[in-house]
Amino acid sequence: MRQYAPLIVRPDRILNLRVHAQNQRTEGLPCLRTGNSLRAQLRLRGKVTHQLWHHNTIKGGTRMSSKLQHEAKQLVGKNYGKGSGTVKKLVGNIERIANFMETQGLQSITHMKTKHVERFFESLKIEERSASTLGNYATAMRTIANAIGKENIVPRTNAELGINRADRYQPKQGDLEAMQNVRQALYDRGEWQGLAYDMQRAFGLREKESLLSHQVVMREGREYLQVEGAKGGRHRELEIETQAQCDLVRAVHEHIRSSNGKSLIPSHLTLKQALKKQANDNHRC
Repeated sequence: MRQYAPLIVRPDRILNLRVHAQNQRTEGLPCLRTGNSLRAQLRLRGKVTHQLWHHNTIKGGTRMSSKLQHEAKQLVGKNYGKGSGTVKKLVGNIERIANFMETQGLQSITHMKTKHVERFFESLKIEERSASTLGNYATAMRTIANAIGKENIVPRTNAELGINRADRYQPKQGDLEAMQNVRQALYDRGEWQGLAYDMQRAFGLREKESLLSHQVVMREGREYLQVEGAKGGRHRELEIETQAQCDLVRAVHEHIRSSNGKSLIPSHLTLKQALKKQANDNHRC
């Protein structure tokens, strides 16, 4: 008869291992042995009612969360509106931020200040992290800042942190001619597609964002592009830094005005249809 191994209760998880041997070794970890009633529950309901085994230390056990890690995650809470992969990445970034703050001598995550935020991102830049990774850490930092009621310690835009996602779309020198051919082919298929392509390259936008983003706001004498259609419905702003970017946004406004539209999406297409056509034409080009 197939036997069930003991339920191994660790601080962070409970493992239910199926094995053929009756006397399976459990590496000396404290455990609770399953009985007939528990096996019956496992067969009938697919889960086991269990009682936690409390203990202080386990030889060779898993690493425990630090004080600031635990505090930060408790304050932030769970993000049920996000996908599991997004939540996992966010939690991992929050843990790293908390670990860094401990090296700064903070006894509580609520003691975090602007200077600590700046030091954290300076350390990431020394490690030469990508703009995408820096952006993810910026999201995690803002999440913590909002949770502790100190939103002002983190700049509102990634550009103020020295993060420029547009760099990820800069082609290698050998690809410039091919990229120019693709660009021209898209303009030939439809001006809206060519403009969306240029918006992606100029501002580092995703495909959906490039179709929806065109509004500009002024703040402290600077112009910012309001990015629409971002992941999770979160709005963000990108500073318009060059004349080329300014001219491109102006061209987008002119196209939308001349077509009596609300965005680069043609009036006869839905967002879903426009994204599909954009993807298909990009592939063909």
